[in-house]
Amino acid sequence: GYSTAGFVSAPYVAAIYGYARGMDEYLDLSAAYEHRSLARKAIVAPDINANALRWLDQHADEPFFLFLHYFDIHYDYVPPAPYDTMFDPDYEGEMDGTDFIERKDVNRNMPARDLEHILALYDGEIRFTDEHVGRVLARIDERGLRDNTLVIVVSDHGDEFFGHGNKGHHRTLYQEVLRVPLIVRLPDGRWAGESVSQQASLVDILPTIMDVAGLDGPPLMEGLSLLEL
Repeated sequence: GYSTAGFVSAPYVAAIYGYARGMDEYLDLSAAYEHRSLARKAIVAPDINANALRWLDQHADEPFFLFLHYFDIHYDYVPPAPYDTMFDPDYEGEMDGTDFIERKDVNRNMPARDLEHILALYDGEIRFTDEHVGRVLARIDERGLRDNTLVIVVSDHGDEFFGHGNKGHHRTLYQEVLRVPLIVRLPDGRWAGESVSQQASLVDILPTIMDVAGLDGPPLMEGLSLLEL
């Protein structure tokens, strides 16, 4: 009984991997790029939002499930203006956030000031994406859906910046990679401001959604609903 859509911007959640199953509409913006290295450098949040807000307006009067995946925060760290200078306006060096993993001058022995600038570019991409998530939340409010909509904001991983001598992700299991944001806004503002100290996992998201919606999950569903916490 739900209308379903997904608008994504990373090659790793492309429809060819099965993510479009159950979706009435699924658009993979990264498909326009010949290689994932080009998708990493692209600025995609505005296109994600253009499609998401259009779809949201069309389906606001019916039960819906909407999945949005913003790829901008992923390296390469190339936020658009003014986010490229927002957190480090005084930098005068030559370091930028392109080819973060591949380039040899981004290493554990690099000048501290240049690494500080890369972190500022990373923060700029977070702030840029946060702005676009905020616009989706604003549209939910404008349509009068705030008290009847479950919103979950989550990340898949963090990044290392040589805290343990490494950079990027998918190489180690340190906390800076494993600890991710998980923000849940329940309908009617229930438990607003509360935090869960127990360990939670991405595998718990599906059971939580089903619990909030009052639906039974598939029989072999993994994870636990976080509402109990």
